[in-house]
Amino acid sequence: MDKNYLVRHVWEHKTKLIVCFILLVMITLLSIVPGILTKNIFDKGIMVENFRYIFISVVMLCATYILNGALTYISNNLNIKVTQNVLSEIYKELLVKILKMPMDFFKDKESGYILSRLNEVNQLSSILSLTVLQSVIGVFQFLGVYTILIITDYKITLLFTVIIPLFIIVPKYCNSKLTGYSKNVFEKNSVLQGKVVQAIKGVEEIKTLSLEEDKSKELSEIVTGLKTFQIKQANVFSISSVFSSGLNNIVSVLILLVCGYFVVFHHLSLGTYMMFSMYIPILCGSIQSITTVFVHLKPTMISFKRIETFFYEVEEEEMNCKLPIDEIRTITIENLNFKYANHPNLIIEDLNLTIEANDKILITGKNGSGKTTLLRLLLGLYRVDDGRILVNGMNINDITRDSLRNRISTVSQKIHLFNDSIKNNIICHYDVDPQQYSKILDAVNLADFIQTLELKDDTLVGENGVNLSGGQIQKIAIARALIRNADVFLFDEFLSNVDDESKSIIEVLLQDMLKDKICIFIEHQPLFDSICNKLVNMEKANYSLVQ
Repeated sequence: MDKNYLVRHVWEHKTKLIVCFILLVMITLLSIVPGILTKNIFDKGIMVENFRYIFISVVMLCATYILNGALTYISNNLNIKVTQNVLSEIYKELLVKILKMPMDFFKDKESGYILSRLNEVNQLSSILSLTVLQSVIGVFQFLGVYTILIITDYKITLLFTVIIPLFIIVPKYCNSKLTGYSKNVFEKNSVLQGKVVQAIKGVEEIKTLSLEEDKSKELSEIVTGLKTFQIKQANVFSISSVFSSGLNNIVSVLILLVCGYFVVFHHLSLGTYMMFSMYIPILCGSIQSITTVFVHLKPTMISFKRIETFFYEVEEEEMNCKLPIDEIRTITIENLNFKYANHPNLIIEDLNLTIEANDKILITGKNGSGKTTLLRLLLGLYRVDDGRILVNGMNINDITRDSLRNRISTVSQKIHLFNDSIKNNIICHYDVDPQQYSKILDAVNLADFIQTLELKDDTLVGENGVNLSGGQIQKIAIARALIRNADVFLFDEFLSNVDDESKSIIEVLLQDMLKDKICIFIEHQPLFDSICNKLVNMEKANYSLVQ
């Protein structure tokens, strides 16, 4: 859990942020100078026909604007670098965090939903923007300008002070409205992203079943719901913006009216009028930057809290002691009971099983009897809380997930290939001996096919293997399992939909490379009746074991 993830990452760039703050203070001080210089140009230059004074003051005014622009550029550039560095660091940390989440985290969340939540990191840029620092400095700018105006003419200053509450009331109203709207916008957008990704991934199935209209209608309804809250959110921002702009215009008119009156009746110099016309907008701007920052930050704070919930999640390794293993010799299952979170019934009930080196085990049973769930438990994808699974006599909950999974290879009916090269899909970033790699390509009959490709094994497979045939995808899956030289091989209904060539490959491998390995099959193929030495029937209460 990390409640202060943003503070921690920002603190790493504290020096640059301090420099930004100092630059903003200098910029703020410089913004006060033009008003004083303009007043003196009129009162001590134009009104007394002193051109030399006018010239010197104008040069100073130009220098002030140039210096202000230069400091603003430096400050903005520095802030952009800090902001992007912080956001990228948070994004990377959160990405790693999500990939290390237990399977229960992903069970009820669509991939698009998680991706949308992850992308909310970009919303945090508002917190790190100069707007926030400027709102802090705005307090001091307000006090400084207000003091100068009080000293210059307290009557006019107090008259404009009456308007200040108006700059606070409306932003406060907008802030309260934005809380609910922003939550709904972010949540509905995440749901929409999840549904869209799901539809794109299943587009072939949608077309096959002629579900285009139904899916389009479903997505349209979500878009309509999202649109409603987006309009409400945008309207609140519009109210805040229009009110601020309108109030500024009214203030400008009042300056003309009030100061014009005092100038006409010789109670105010022309220079003082010019100073008020420049300082009152600055005064109003300071108030607006202080009050409206909360309006603009409201969606950001909603994202901040939503992202924070991810840091509360417990990673897989955090749930266990960290005892590694370097091989798997035996697996003992004792009185195992298991059900998924928020599921009322047990999927596996009172299972006992002993698995020894070289065992070939066939697991049968109807759908929903717990066959695939058992393999997931052996992989440590879910924690065992009722009963025990012992690996080499050690409780599986006490073994590091990486070391456990490094000793187990899986070949599933649902094969997932990354949009990468053939080679990278096989070796999966492991350090692999080139000779072993070539041997495995020959074993699964991939070598000849790869030689026909222009880029050989650097050829991209496309998203989930779209550029390959079904048989080629199956061979890559088998090669991926073999390349790790694991102790245990899990085949989850892999042969149910494979071609005859892939079946023959498995038969040969069982007599050769897999001969001394533990192999567990979830299958209904006659092939395994003669190969397997143990049979587990998951449909029977006593889990009939035939040796």
